[in-house]
Amino acid sequence: MDFTKTGESYDIIFDTAGKTSFSKCKSFLKENGIYLSTVAGLPQFAWMMTTSVRGGKKLIGGLAPMRKDDLLFLKELIEAGRIKSVIDRSYPLAQVAAAHSYVETGHKKGSVVITVIQPI
Repeated sequence: MDFTKTGESYDIIFDTAGKTSFSKCKSFLKENGIYLSTVAGLPQFAWMMTTSVRGGKKLIGGLAPMRKDDLLFLKELIEAGRIKSVIDRSYPLAQVAAAHSYVETGHKKGSVVITVIQPI
């Protein structure tokens, strides 16, 4: 469902895949709503600076630091069966364009994997 067609406004919009933008979503945010983004580029940082000064609707985003302890914790959760990966499709490296096209359709139900075979 496309949330932009519901006519509703939201306290938080969380874009995990970089499929939208703050400028496109801010009209769907409530007065002090927050747009969270896992994609952080120059435009996002500019919006973060602007919204932090003006007040009202805000953009929060950035890159999470990668730490060894975090990866070991995730490994333990996976091994204990508490986190399970969902793989929708797998493509060989030669078909990376097809994989990208499939992801762009918005119909994927899990991760799309690119397999890379190492030469022997």
